[in-house]
This record gives sequence, C-alpha cells and structure tokens, in this order.
Amino acid sequence: AAPIQSLDWRQEKSIGDVPKNIEYLIVDAPGALSGEHAEQLVSEAQAIITPLQPSFFDTESTRRFLKHLQDIKRIRKGKVQILLLANRVKANSASSKDIQDFFQKIEQQPVAWISERTAYAQLAMHGLSIFDKTQKNYLAMQEQWQPLLNAIVDDPSAWF
Repeated sequence: AAPIQSLDWRQEKSIGDVPKNIEYLIVDAPGALSGEHAEQLVSEAQAIITPLQPSFFDTESTRRFLKHLQDIKRIRKGKVQILLLANRVKANSASSKDIQDFFQKIEQQPVAWISERTAYAQLAMHGLSIFDKTQKNYLAMQEQWQPLLNAIVDDPSAWF
C-alpha cells in the first residue's frame, strides 16, 4: 500500500505546507467551511469532491456549500472541478427519488452513485476497504467508484 502522511491544516497559516513527492493530496474539510480558509484550501485544489447522502440535511447543506464556493474566483473561472458524489443511496427508496430531484434542480449530476452497503462498515472495523477484496460482490462495489477515480486520476487505466 502507498504510504499515507497526515497534515494539519486546521490553521490558515499552515495551508500549503506539503511535503515533497506527494502524488495526491486529499483534504477532508467540513462542508460548512467558508471564507478565507475555504479560499486558501481551494487554491491548492484541482477538484472538490462533495459526498452527500440522500437526506434533507445533506442536500440543504450541499446547496449552501455550493453557493459559497461560487464566491471563490478559481471556482467561478472553472479551474477547480466540483464533483458531487451520491453516497449511501438505497435503490428505489423515497430518499433516492429526493436526491435525484435535488441533482435535477441544481442541474448537476453526481460523478458516481454509491449504494448503501453494510460491507463498508464491516471492512472498516478490520482496517480494510472494498479495494482490499477480490470477490465478485466487492468488484461490483468497486465499479461504482470507477467514475470518480476516472475524474480525479490522471491515468485511470485498469484500476480493477
């Protein structure tokens, strides 16, 4: 497995201090992030991945977050991808219909639809992910992530 390093960018003055030879930098930030701190993080980003679950609270907070992002110059100029990720979606449920309606209203479809599966939590308890497994049911789950991987990885050839 690739080594993972942690960075503490909770303070604005530390943003941008990245060790050399970092291939990918993933910043996990709260959706309520706004203002100068958000602008500094976006200045380091090539893409913003916004996962949201099919719930009123997620769709409303995502709507506000997307509105705040439009205040950032790099976003308005199209220099940073905004990728929405429909997460923990139960097929044919009322909440699934609601989140589909949300995407239509904002005129942006998610880059991927990830199903609700207990396997994620079960594997996480053992320090594993679906990408550590090769059984057929895990391969189907991995395929759901392929569109997101294709969107953010420079060479998306043969992930699975």
